[in-house]
Amino acid sequence: MLYLREDGEEVKGYISLYLHRSPDDDGPENFPLKYEMSILAADGSTLVSTEFKYTFKRGILYGLMRFVQIDEVFKRRRADYLQQDILTVRCKLWKSEGNLQQATQISARTRIRIEKISFLHVTDSSAHSNQTKSRLS
Repeated sequence: MLYLREDGEEVKGYISLYLHRSPDDDGPENFPLKYEMSILAADGSTLVSTEFKYTFKRGILYGLMRFVQIDEVFKRRRADYLQQDILTVRCKLWKSEGNLQQATQISARTRIRIEKISFLHVTDSSAHSNQTKSRLS
């Protein structure tokens, strides 16, 4: 889960990054897990990274409320973080106990966009009755 924080004094101006375990997960009630959250440059190099170790419980999210400053990403180092307006976040997972049996790579892609809607609205005014105006929202 990725959040751009603009509210709340504690997290204002930061990107928050979490790993969330679904409450519907039918796995064990608790299990130990190590993971690493990173933001990558276009060439695949790591710009910022943090490693975590938690015993995951159903329905709980774990991570950092203050992963990286928004101004760092969108202003100061925009060219590093957002080549072609793409922010790449990586999460590596591994068991914190036992042996690693198999490595698998899974990718997901999310597109965030701004949607603009325009519509025509008929206003009723005594000075200009039946005048049509367009409004952008």
